[in-house]
Amino acid sequence: MSKKKVSDEQLYQRMERLVNSKRLYLMQGLSRDDLCNLLEIDKNRLGQIIKNCSNYQNCTTYINQKRLEYACTLLKEHPNYTIQSISRECGMSSIITFHRLFKKFYNITPKTYQQKYNSNSASE
Repeated sequence: MSKKKVSDEQLYQRMERLVNSKRLYLMQGLSRDDLCNLLEIDKNRLGQIIKNCSNYQNCTTYINQKRLEYACTLLKEHPNYTIQSISRECGMSSIITFHRLFKKFYNITPKTYQQKYNSNSASE
């Protein structure tokens, strides 16, 4: 009996469900190997799936973007949280990396984002 081949799109959707439902992106040190093991595929296939089925260039970008999206939620919902605690909470390995990536993706620092969002919310 032969095993039915799973398409890249099916694997990507499966990965999305697992990563989002279990919030795996919050695990510090989550790696490409972890996702490969979870999906039972090799590194090359994972890279191909991410490139072909999403807007992400690679696995690291995929994981970091998930973390930054969660950070934005925390920055909006918890104005009293420090940037350092948000950095840790969203699975970033260091606050320096968090600042650099946040600024790269959103063209604004996390603190400025937090202040801007919360001043807009207060004036509504």
